[in-house]
Amino acid sequence: MVKRAIFYDDCRDASRLAAEWTQTTPAAWSVYNDGTRFSYRCSTTVEINTLMSILPSKDFEIYMKIKSASVLGNIGVLLRKARNAADADTASVLVWFTGGTISIYIYDGSYQILTSVAFAWSANQWYEFRGRVRGETFQAKAWLLGTPEPDWIVTTYNTRQTLGGRRIAPCTIGTRQQADIAGVARDYADIRVYPIPRTGGGMAP
Repeated sequence: MVKRAIFYDDCRDASRLAAEWTQTTPAAWSVYNDGTRFSYRCSTTVEINTLMSILPSKDFEIYMKIKSASVLGNIGVLLRKARNAADADTASVLVWFTGGTISIYIYDGSYQILTSVAFAWSANQWYEFRGRVRGETFQAKAWLLGTPEPDWIVTTYNTRQTLGGRRIAPCTIGTRQQADIAGVARDYADIRVYPIPRTGGGMAP
């Protein structure tokens, strides 16, 4: 059964980008249309774009379309981002596509890898992405737009309930860029978040 999203952004409204998303450098982000769809685009170094409001569900799936002009990908989705400046990146969970891999990292003083598997990335192609957070279990997958959706590619569990001296709490979602390819465009489109009932499965867009 298709469930209603608790958050949806079609990425075509610059005022919504400014009002609902916190960008490390706001001028670096813009609404872009590549002729197929609207997206939020960033082409600068390490840029984080975080949804301001705290998600109303601890267990959820995030779906979006992603594209990078880099053959390495170097594009990230934050399944969890700390809620305020005091927490900084503590307990943030990042799905990272780079160097022919898809990896999940958690931040505890620095980003530490939890799991990684091979993933072939093609530049300038739209991919569908789905990530799942259920408690401290994290899953992610991506597939070329127009091809069948695969099973989960990476699954990992975080055993630490406190990080950096702070207790883990439900936070926000976001995106993250890579520092070493400034000027390479990365695009995020059709962003949706779905709740997962404790006794149920994932929800599809």
